[in-house]
Amino acid sequence: MEIWAHRGRSQPTDFGNTLSDFKMAQCLGVTGIETDISFSLDKEVIIYHPGTTEQDYTKLTWKEIQATGFPIVRLSDLFVFLKNNPRLQCCLDIKENSKELVRKVVVAIIGADLEERVHLTAFQKRIPRLKMESDVSLLIYAKWICPGIKTHIITPWPINLVGIAERYRPDAISFGWLQEPWWLRLIGQPFFKGISLAVNLKKQVREARKIRKGMKIWAGVVNEPKDMLYFIGLGIDGIVTDNPRLLKALLDKKEISV
Repeated sequence: MEIWAHRGRSQPTDFGNTLSDFKMAQCLGVTGIETDISFSLDKEVIIYHPGTTEQDYTKLTWKEIQATGFPIVRLSDLFVFLKNNPRLQCCLDIKENSKELVRKVVVAIIGADLEERVHLTAFQKRIPRLKMESDVSLLIYAKWICPGIKTHIITPWPINLVGIAERYRPDAISFGWLQEPWWLRLIGQPFFKGISLAVNLKKQVREARKIRKGMKIWAGVVNEPKDMLYFIGLGIDGIVTDNPRLLKALLDKKEISV
């Protein structure tokens, strides 16, 4: 069972998306870190999720960001960290609807020789009000630039995993109810479980893997033990979580096959 640290967190109280978070997650032995990418004002690619801080760092130049003292990480710094930790994988969640951002990141991935370890991530559909900032068209564009780039599609409502696998040929698909905003999480969980029964999600997981050899299917973002067990029961390959410590402890009990 793969363990993916959402925003590189080891536990929910971590801020996330900082180099110190990534180091702690790596020390836990996670499969990979999921983190966010956007542009600074002067087009430096930074590891940052807009809207998570009072100061919007996408409105500042890189030098201005450095002057604030806030531990924002550049993509280049993250790649140095990955090169120094060769077993660690990474998902880069695109947080701007920008082909320019995608192009610059793809070139950086190739330049760092990280095509086999880094996935570009986007939602199946862009809905900014629900913090779905990018969509699958950016992943298609990335594949056009470099067919070997790995892609990861997030689909909140997995009605047709087989169709997604056939149409987009991603390297990974993830699904799960959204955690934010809170009201959507409350209604999303029962709605998701109802859909999963109606469409036989467990069977879909099996069938989708046949379409794309080697494709991974993950659940996320999953933070509660009962929810982790629910998704594991669907036959997934891994879980994206804010609480890798908890998931690791759950798996280490050997009640579940790792």
